[in-house]
Amino acid sequence: MKNIIICAAKTGGHIFPALGFAKEALKNDYKITFLGTNTDLEKKIFQQNENIDFIKFELDGFRGKSITQKLIFLIKLPQIFFQVISIIISRKISSVVCFGGFITAIDINQNDNLNILVTGGSQGADFINKNIPTTLNTLNTKLNVIHQCGLGKIQNVSKYNQEVNASILEFIDNLDEYIEWCDFAICRCGAGTLSEISQKKRGMIMIPLPESIDNHQYFNAVFYEENNQGKIFQEKDSLDSLSYLLKKIIHEKIYQNWKKKEPPIDHSRAASLMLGEIHKDNAAI
Repeated sequence: MKNIIICAAKTGGHIFPALGFAKEALKNDYKITFLGTNTDLEKKIFQQNENIDFIKFELDGFRGKSITQKLIFLIKLPQIFFQVISIIISRKISSVVCFGGFITAIDINQNDNLNILVTGGSQGADFINKNIPTTLNTLNTKLNVIHQCGLGKIQNVSKYNQEVNASILEFIDNLDEYIEWCDFAICRCGAGTLSEISQKKRGMIMIPLPESIDNHQYFNAVFYEENNQGKIFQEKDSLDSLSYLLKKIIHEKIYQNWKKKEPPIDHSRAASLMLGEIHKDNAAI
């Protein structure tokens, strides 16, 4: 049995692609060691899986941190480096695959209402939690809404009115099912989130995190907007303009056109293709 290390940290945009790859690897009789930073999401996804050995490191990020935090990172890094080398040697690891980061049962009513998935990512987004409910309330349209708010953040979500049949969840395990359920999504712009929604041929109102390093969430969103799979709304814009955008998408049924668009990138076979490359490398050794 071949041994693989999988590394991913902190956010769903890193962790869920890692989980998809891990499932594919387990089906192909690989033994998985997961290296992470012990966040609640990592523990929820990987530590509870008896087929995956979860190893945690006390390490935070580097970019976007204070001088003190960067110095702490640099002090810890050599020790963790040698720990990882020891793991690779002792477990006879054949490959290391990295996915980024610094290392409900629910009643979905079947009615004629429009279905909208709202998600700020696995960690939630305060701007989305506060402003999307109040903006959807202004539409005077009957809606079904699934709102993923982030762990421990339900109390931060503004109230939906009676015309909006809303279910608020801290975390969604089976996000794929909810993407297929929805007519379109309102979301942050991590690469994993956008690619997952795009793959299911759903459009998006994309709200980039303004503080994302190198403004990468905005540029992620630009790619999908240029491929006609959604529209960008920035936090600096007025909520009235967001309400206008939503009304236009709903009344002109733009979301139906989004469903007809093929994804600009096919991610569906990513895990099997990656494993194929690992097979080639192992065969050459």
